[in-house]
Formats: sequence, structure tokens, C-alpha cells
Amino acid sequence: MHSDLYFIVASLSTLEDLPSHYIDMMRNGDIKALEKSLATAVEAIHPEANNYDLYQAYADILMVLGRSEEAEQSYRHALKHIYDDRERYRRKSSRNAAWQAFSRHRYHPAIKGFKRLAEHENTSDGELFEARIALAMLAYCIGNLTTAWEHLGVAQGIAQRRRNRLSEELVQVMKRELILLFRLRTDPAMADHVFWQSGSMDHRVPPDLLAPEDTSGTITSCSLLNGCIQFFRRVEDFMQGHTSEPDDITLSLTTGTGDRSLKYLRTRRLTIAMATLCTGMTNRSEQTLENVEQASAFDRASYWHLDYLYILAALKRKQGRWHEFSETYTRYTLLAMKHARAADSDAAAVAPHSGVAVPSAMSDDITSRLIGKYRRAYSYIVDNLQQPDLSVREVAAQIGVTERTLQLTFRSSLGMTPMELIRRLRMERIHQDLLTQDASGNVLAVASKWGVRHRSTLANSYRKVYKESPSETRLRIN
Repeated sequence: MHSDLYFIVASLSTLEDLPSHYIDMMRNGDIKALEKSLATAVEAIHPEANNYDLYQAYADILMVLGRSEEAEQSYRHALKHIYDDRERYRRKSSRNAAWQAFSRHRYHPAIKGFKRLAEHENTSDGELFEARIALAMLAYCIGNLTTAWEHLGVAQGIAQRRRNRLSEELVQVMKRELILLFRLRTDPAMADHVFWQSGSMDHRVPPDLLAPEDTSGTITSCSLLNGCIQFFRRVEDFMQGHTSEPDDITLSLTTGTGDRSLKYLRTRRLTIAMATLCTGMTNRSEQTLENVEQASAFDRASYWHLDYLYILAALKRKQGRWHEFSETYTRYTLLAMKHARAADSDAAAVAPHSGVAVPSAMSDDITSRLIGKYRRAYSYIVDNLQQPDLSVREVAAQIGVTERTLQLTFRSSLGMTPMELIRRLRMERIHQDLLTQDASGNVLAVASKWGVRHRSTLANSYRKVYKESPSETRLRIN
């Protein structure tokens, strides 16, 4: 999936205070020119000015271009501009950390971060739209096309409510790609693609995902998205026999951006390789695969690396190179099963939420937002939540820093103090126990297990997080 392009469109189309000429540059698809323009604008920002949107846009572009360390630094600068708005600070901090986790193929913390953003009561429609787009892409990454389609349906409703044409067009293009990918994944030639055949993608498939769709007239106001549509059409035409050679597809590799450095090119090459494999043109598959760059340590954890290994193994088999086929397919199978197990655990987390909105567990992406020894401080907090006398002084002493240093670091990285984090984590544990334990149990006894001994502390802290009392949670569940 064209995740890097969709990320940029979703991000910039939801930044209310970003000057429109940057949106226009994105529409035209000149990503590198956009990066240079944003870099110049960021350098000119006055230290006292409030320009969060400009910094975030710049950080997002840097991340797409693979400059992750610079992106992280820019995200930190952005957060300084909204330091006094605690609610927004927390939402944006969670959002930025989730996108960074996604870019590193750490899908579980990314899912948790975006679900929390999607279910937060103060999330704006723009933030909500972006979260749903991200969750759709994450659902695809773990092999669940059904859930991806459902999230896009929610995103479409939000885009219509916002009356944002670019957002609506993005959803339509993503749906178009999902239909193409579904047809590729379910082609008989892909029957032994272990990962895609083992997931939930082939269960409860929405009828409109299966039905043929006439999208010949789908043209958007965005050159970047039009380039995607042209590519999809050429792949579809080739697979349906309207063109006998895949050369027309390769012409659209850079359509829409003119930039050969972005990750989406790898996606397109792998899609072409799969299409040629499905039509029996293995020589063309091999030529296309030669241009796919070697996987980095991060990339080996991604779903596209599975496709790469699978296609490579299929080529070896068709060429009769049985020893190389066996070796490559074994590597693929072991990795596919590892991904399938991880996907099974993530499937419930990424599913669209129904019922009363409650905050998701926040622990999974905390470590990605802390640096160095402060991750050890967080681990110490988690391991000692049951101790009622757990203090900031004790935690600071464990990593050899002052209380003030610990306070400042947690506040700048997480948007909350260590004690606020302790209270939040305790409430999450109590909430989980209330949902899973016998309803006849004593609420205060459950709280005491997690270091909360006073009824007033429990009632106030719990209501602040879940907007109801512990007793009301039990009644609702019953």
C-alpha cells in the first residue's frame, strides 16, 4: 500500500493552520520541493511564535523521506509550541509517536496510539480522520483487509462531515487500492502465500470489496493521488489482458511525484512483480524484482519484505532452481508465521471500537516516547505499581537523576508528570480488573491491589480517566 503518500495527504489535509500554498505543493506531488520550502519556513520562525502545524508538517515530510532522527527533533520542537495546552499536547504527542512507530514497522504500539487518539473525547475531526486512515493502513499491514475497509468507511463519513474534498478523495483512492490488492492476494497464483492466506482477510469480506467497481472516471484534484490511480488502472488492465506487456505499468512508477527516492516506488515494483507472476510472465517479475532495494533491519519486520521473499521463492521454483527455492521459501515461511502470530494478537486491537469510548492502554508506546535511561524509570514504575508508597523520589533514585530532571523529562516527552503517569497506569489496571473479575468482588479491594487505598482517591482519579465511577463500570458491563 502507498502508505507514505497517504500519510502525507492525510496529515497536511487536516492541519487547519497550515498555509494553503504548502497544501498546493503537496497536491502537485513535488515532495522534495515541499521539504525545502518547509525547511526555510521553519528556520524563519520566531522563537515566541506559535507554529505547531508548520513544524509538524515539516517533521512528517522528513519522516517520509527517511530522515527519522531529524523528524523526531522537529516533532519535539513542534510540541514546545503547545506546551501549555496539556490536552492537545498529549494528543499530538501520542499521534507523533504512533506515526514514528508505524514507520519503524512496530505495528502494535502504533495501533494502540491511534486507537487512543480515535477514542479520545476531545479529538478533533481532523485528528479523528487521520487516525482512521492510519488504522486502515495498519489493518492492511497485519493482513486484515476487512477491518481496513471498515476504518475507511468511518474515515469517509468524517471527511464528508468536514466537507474536505481532498480527504474524501484520499479515501476513494485507498479503497481503489484495497480492491486491487484483494484481487492480487486472492489470485490462484498466490495460494501458497502463507501470511495472506492465514489472516482474517478471507473471512467476512465486505460485498462491496468483492464487487467490480467502475472507477474509470475517478480523477482527483491532487496530482499525487492521480498518479496512484493511473498506476492502479495500468495494473488492472494488464491483469485483465487489455495489455500484453507490463511496460505501460513501469511508465507510471514515478507518475505524480517525479521522485524515485520515496518508499512508494518499492510498493509499486512489488505490485508489478505480483501482477506479472499472476499472469505467468516470470521473466518480467524477475526484472522488476531486481530494482527492489535490499531490506534494512527495520524493513525486515515489514509486510512488504514478506512479499519480496515470496515472489523471489516463486521465481526460483518456476526456474527449476529447487535448492534456492527451498532455502528462500523456508525463510519466507518462518517469517510469515511469525508475522501471522503477531497479526492475530493485533487483530482485536485494530478493530473499529463499538460501545462506550474508553481510553486504550497507553503502556505500549510510552517507551518509544522516552529516551535512554528514562525508559528504565518507566519500567520501574510499571513493576512497582502495586506499592502504595511508590514516589517520584524513589523512581529518580533508581536511574540516578534528580526529581526535577525526571519531572521535566516526563513532562516534555509524555505531557504528564511521573505521578500523573503512575495514577493513570493504576487506573488502567483497576479498570481492566473490573472488566474481567467477578462482579461481586469489592471495588476497593481491587484498587488496593494496585496501590490505591483511599476511596476518594480512587473515585476522583478513575472518573477523570473513564468519565464514570468504578461501580458504574461494573453495572454497565453487567
